[in-house]
Amino acid sequence: AQHSRLVLDISKGTDIKAGGKVEMDFYSGQHDFNVRPRMRLGYAFLSKKCFEIRVGQQWDLFSPLNPTTNNVNANMWYTGNMGFRRPQIQLICKKGNDMFAPMIQISVGETAKEDFLSAATLGDDNKSGMPMLQGLLSAKIMKKYEIGISFVNASLKKHYNNAVTQKIDSSKSFSTNGFGVNITLPLHKYFEFKGEVNSGTNLANASLFAISGATVLKENKFIDKKDMGMWFNITSKLSDHLHVILGYGTDKNKTAEKYFAKGNVTSNTTIYGNLTFPISNGFSLALEVQNIATKVVEEMDNTVTTAP
Repeated sequence: AQHSRLVLDISKGTDIKAGGKVEMDFYSGQHDFNVRPRMRLGYAFLSKKCFEIRVGQQWDLFSPLNPTTNNVNANMWYTGNMGFRRPQIQLICKKGNDMFAPMIQISVGETAKEDFLSAATLGDDNKSGMPMLQGLLSAKIMKKYEIGISFVNASLKKHYNNAVTQKIDSSKSFSTNGFGVNITLPLHKYFEFKGEVNSGTNLANASLFAISGATVLKENKFIDKKDMGMWFNITSKLSDHLHVILGYGTDKNKTAEKYFAKGNVTSNTTIYGNLTFPISNGFSLALEVQNIATKVVEEMDNTVTTAP
């Protein structure tokens, strides 16, 4: 019931179109019921011909695809899928024909979520030194094949409580940056390929799903946290009432090993398969099996262990 969604789409006009989208659910991250609605998407748009501007909460342009998994609580996050949703101003320009249709998307938004849960954590968050910039250059070929290249960049300051002065210190700064490639290939009803490859530095500080985690202060400087991840899934529509899906994803912590500490995750790998039985009118039954293997630093000498 937490994943029940309410969606409203509005579009008015012909030459110049205006409208918006609101998408809400009742997810809270807990196993019990939740009666408070949560905003997933909420934006207004204005468009004319090939140009469109959107303002509000939208999906990230960096790592823009979502895998075909029934594990919507995980969605291959921390195993290659790094993008999420955030408030942003997005500019879109698309042009072309049925054979080749390129599109450019640029967005400006906030980097990280606030963390004012208690007095102990007051100020222990990130603040933008500049707005977070994201971009996606993509192209649709023959109205179905799609390939894209994305990037993210921002400079941030880390606000933390100085143990000596008992004051909030924001003198240290660092940057978040990343690049990604995404591809969707519906080659045949028996074989559709979709996936991404994403890589970056300090991605977790911008609320992106990277296993390396947030930057830490060591020897009076911030240590850059680096990630390299990929995921893909293959869909085979064997019949109108049976679809088979196989998926794989991995995220590797590429931070220099000398900066690892006990408990750090060094890699995360997922493989899953599901059977979907479409019935009619949007109804279907889906079954999924999934295995997750995580490697963590067990001792300070950087030996690792696998925890299935």
